[in-house]
Amino acid sequence: MTSDAPATPDARIAGFLSRVASRVWRIATGFARTRAARPFVRFGTVAHTRLYRLTRGRAQARSYPTLLLTVAGRTSGKPRTAPLVFVRDRGDYVICAAYSGADAHPSWWLNLRAAGAATIEDGPTTVTASLTEVIDEADRAWLWDKLVRMYPPFGYYKTRTTRVFPIARLTPTAT
Repeated sequence: MTSDAPATPDARIAGFLSRVASRVWRIATGFARTRAARPFVRFGTVAHTRLYRLTRGRAQARSYPTLLLTVAGRTSGKPRTAPLVFVRDRGDYVICAAYSGADAHPSWWLNLRAAGAATIEDGPTTVTASLTEVIDEADRAWLWDKLVRMYPPFGYYKTRTTRVFPIARLTPTAT
């Protein structure tokens, strides 16, 4: 049922701000995919990683749990760290290589795939984990839904590309 009553000024302002924020976010994620943005993205990654380690993971959005994934570079062998959002499922960390909807896979994914294992920092906890790429369609669909519910931008990223986003389980290994 719709109302013919005009919206209150507060409702109009809230709607306007929501539309502006949505447009700014879409422009920002579009820029983040360009070559010109790489220095800014690198800076953001380094800053986020340092802040995460300094606060032992406490300085993060509660609705978007974040981990630090460290894996050896596939050509350099140097440790590379990326902050990633994740969900937990049956003791595993589940991650998605969405890369803001870019047409290419992110470097961290290519490195992880080559290495087959990584170090995960989840708050104050550090574990080694082995990689299992999720290929079963039913499992992928269920995990994709879980990921999008936790981090809705994943759904928008999917509209930007025809690339299939890799979904992976990182299973902590005994040390």
